[in-house]
Amino acid sequence: MKKKLKGGLTNLRGLQVGDLTVLRKGPQQRTRKGRTRAQWYCQCDCGNTVLVAHNRLIDKVRPKTHCGCQRKGLPTLYNREYHAWHSMIMRCYSKKHPGYKDYGGKGVTVCDEWRDPDTGFEAFFSYIGEKPKPKRLYSLDRKDPWGNYEPGNIRWATDEEQANNQRRHWLPPEER
Repeated sequence: MKKKLKGGLTNLRGLQVGDLTVLRKGPQQRTRKGRTRAQWYCQCDCGNTVLVAHNRLIDKVRPKTHCGCQRKGLPTLYNREYHAWHSMIMRCYSKKHPGYKDYGGKGVTVCDEWRDPDTGFEAFFSYIGEKPKPKRLYSLDRKDPWGNYEPGNIRWATDEEQANNQRRHWLPPEER
């Protein structure tokens, strides 16, 4: 019989999920809605220790099975760049994304080469490269805010550079 923790939570210590082995309970995580979520420290077969949300370990459809080391064969060094790429795709094509109305809703697209689920990130990363340091100060920006995400129209930019590069500062393409 599985042991229960405080609040009726199942104790996952020792559970093997893919390459992850649950070591011990971690700190509570606050969600955007103010709720708390249990987390677990897990050891990956590659040697990394990661903090994983309880629901990601017990998900029957798509559980978290590794620390990120197997993501398309990429080192975890590029997690921030991968996140920028993934967010770019989501805000242009997912109507559920909070930024969709300002991107996909206004017709902004991503070039086909970068949208490919198997090779898109590698193509994107080989074009744009690593974020400049300090990485937290830079995010993905379109040079021409009326253009799409494509080679020649993206860069890593600071918040200040992005604030000066908004559509309201540029003439629409038909007026240029």
